[in-house]
Amino acid sequence: MLTNYDLLLFLAADKGYYTRKQHLEVLTKKYPDEKITLSRVSTLRASIINSNLIKEKVKIVNYIKAIRVVSVDEQFKNYSFKRPDEPKQNLMESYLLSEQPETENALRNAAREAIKEYRNPENTLTYRQILDKHAADIARILPKKYPAWMWLNYACHEVYAEK
Repeated sequence: MLTNYDLLLFLAADKGYYTRKQHLEVLTKKYPDEKITLSRVSTLRASIINSNLIKEKVKIVNYIKAIRVVSVDEQFKNYSFKRPDEPKQNLMESYLLSEQPETENALRNAAREAIKEYRNPENTLTYRQILDKHAADIARILPKKYPAWMWLNYACHEVYAEK
């Protein structure tokens, strides 16, 4: 699997001006076995425009930006990596999967209570106030990567989606 650095070296050697759609066509034609999507081309073009390590020229063709890669500094290789074949796991889920089941159960129970309180017609608190109130009870057992109210918000969405 090629890195963006490899793709940029090809584009620099090619010396052509390309729109997003044309970049997709040229790269797909050159590397048919590579998974080159419109999203990847968009990311690549953003790197071309925003990186100080890439020199480019831009033309406007029919109100669409056409970009030519002039050169790529070898340091860009340090920031370019091969993409994994499988999609990334949801960050919240990956942290919770590494926790004990009791942690997830406590979080889901707090989420059920928060949803119940939020839906109560006599409730006068905002959603965030309810999250803060219930998150304070379980904050000490949650991973410290994110604030407790964020974990609880995620769990509320998960529990609500199950209904």
